[in-house]
Amino acid sequence: MPNNGEGKCSFATMPANLKAVPIQPPLSAVGVEICLAVRVTPDPVAGPFIVLRQTSLATVVLGCLTDSRQRLIEWLELWVQKPVHAQSLTPVFQTRADNRLSDGEWQDLAQDLEACDPVAYIETPFVAKSLRPVRIRAKQGETVLLEHDCGGAWQLCDQDGPLESAGLPPYSVSRHRFLVAEAGGQTPVYCRVTSLAENEPEVANGAQLVPAAAVFAENADGLPLFVEAPRLVVRRLAPISLEQHLSLLGGVPWPGIENGKQPISLGGIFDSLNKPDYLQKGSAYLMGGKQGKTGNLLEALHLRLTLLKQMMAVVRDSTHRRQLPFLNLSPASFGIRFNLGGAGLPLFWNAHPVLAQPGDAFPLPVPNTSVRRFQRRTSGAMSIYQPESLNSAVSGTCTVRVLRVLPPVAEGVALEATVIAQENLSVSQNSLIWIQIPLASGSVDLYGYLDQLAGLAKGEAALRTIPQRMDQRIEATLRSAEGTSFSQATFSIIPALSSPVDLYAFGVIATQMLLVNPRLTLPFALDAVLSLAREIAERGGSSEVLGADVAQAVAQDPNRLERLGPQNLLLDEISAEQAIELFPAQLWWDTLGVLIRFFPGMGPASYCRDSGDAPDAAIEAIYDSPLRQIDALLMRSRSAMLSDWGGNVEIGTVLKSVADEV
Repeated sequence: MPNNGEGKCSFATMPANLKAVPIQPPLSAVGVEICLAVRVTPDPVAGPFIVLRQTSLATVVLGCLTDSRQRLIEWLELWVQKPVHAQSLTPVFQTRADNRLSDGEWQDLAQDLEACDPVAYIETPFVAKSLRPVRIRAKQGETVLLEHDCGGAWQLCDQDGPLESAGLPPYSVSRHRFLVAEAGGQTPVYCRVTSLAENEPEVANGAQLVPAAAVFAENADGLPLFVEAPRLVVRRLAPISLEQHLSLLGGVPWPGIENGKQPISLGGIFDSLNKPDYLQKGSAYLMGGKQGKTGNLLEALHLRLTLLKQMMAVVRDSTHRRQLPFLNLSPASFGIRFNLGGAGLPLFWNAHPVLAQPGDAFPLPVPNTSVRRFQRRTSGAMSIYQPESLNSAVSGTCTVRVLRVLPPVAEGVALEATVIAQENLSVSQNSLIWIQIPLASGSVDLYGYLDQLAGLAKGEAALRTIPQRMDQRIEATLRSAEGTSFSQATFSIIPALSSPVDLYAFGVIATQMLLVNPRLTLPFALDAVLSLAREIAERGGSSEVLGADVAQAVAQDPNRLERLGPQNLLLDEISAEQAIELFPAQLWWDTLGVLIRFFPGMGPASYCRDSGDAPDAAIEAIYDSPLRQIDALLMRSRSAMLSDWGGNVEIGTVLKSVADEV
């Protein structure tokens, strides 16, 4: 229920330009309904709905919970499933995307969102079954089912038998979706809501097929919705993104949900976030300026480290449950809710991060082996939050010289060979190579790992394949080919991608949280952090004394202090020298020492050697060490913040300046 900012719950007022419209014709006997928040007059840019964000699996729109008097009880976010044909899926190995796969992933997404934030998750039957196509009447706040002239309401046909009997593609193993309407024993009427391939029949056995354009056109009776019969996940609203929350911590007001020409005001506590005085005079903070700049710096560090720890814990738990990395982490992956049950604690101490974007990883089982790899579901441009290895796949042709076929083991047959290619074969030891060797009986797919052994010529690498099950005739052919070379074999090097990719993203996010402000942008801050990490790695920095190494590197190059000093925690301009005097310097250097370990392969102190360096059976384990070290930093920041250390430093600084004058 909305909160008035004083710990009291009350009904909020729906903005005058919005109307609560039930997602389906009223289902509740007591009148409590899950509704869409619909603009009575559509925005000329954004239309009638308030889209909060797009994910690879869903469109997330603003909704609300109302009572029988249509009073607003609580704001919601409604995750509306995208049908499989609207999703991008680009695995290296050919994995067919179909409705069954899409619905299974939807169930996984719902379980993950519930487990990540059970307080926010609201169970509905539409996680497991499709919404029915409706027509909404925004001005009246009504929803009616869409019906065919026969009198039957349209619904998704997700049973293969009836579709195949009508000569239509089955639901489970295709990307196509058909609605069906039937009434009173009449012949079912079908409506295609996705396009068919040219060689597939449209109809057979006398079934009727009507065009979607005629059925679902917008008219004076209302706007058609849920035409492709998606599924739905409902959560309590987390309207503030991580980047917006960081701006709030810096005293920048939150304008509301920016969608269309006019921001959407949510009322309650969110109105306070639009007041500069509330943010800038300390009302949302614990210290409230009582310990001067020292208190402000310490609280800013403590709040950011707490938020980082919470976000990492959420991602670790999700990774543990699904044994899938995310591969797309960024600030957009997180929303912020305020847990207002903590009486007496200021607002920013009640901030709680939740997942706002699902992961983008797709499991790729290597055919005929027990090995599994991960790839991003969607391809796209490089992001500052991703390591270069995410897009470093190499393909080409090569010559394969078979050395020997090893004796069979339980998992299958493996072989050793030498690979010769013009392309760069210097890859991570965890990267997988996929080679297709042409044989007289057809090509055979081999999967394995390359090794740049001493004694091999430039452009050559040793190959040991993964044991795999293969036809006895192919095995015999390969054994007879020992010592033989196969030219023009095609290959792809698939980079090892796992949870260390997400740890790299957290390194960039932490850099943004600790160092970025209006005076320093993320590219410059990240460049300074990576440069620092490389220099310390070249010196052979040890994880045991990394903070001391950081302090020494900054001392030797004073220009670094402008980009790496604690003054960047505050929106107020204070000099780097002043900040380092008012702040427990070793705490700050140790914080940066933990930060540079997030980046895989930067040196012996990095938590991971490369983007694939995670235990196969527990890829979440890479978070354990950084979480422990962040806990230690939090204990130190809390102790410094609540002691009189900061006041003593400021008094000591004043006394020293007087003594110098005398």
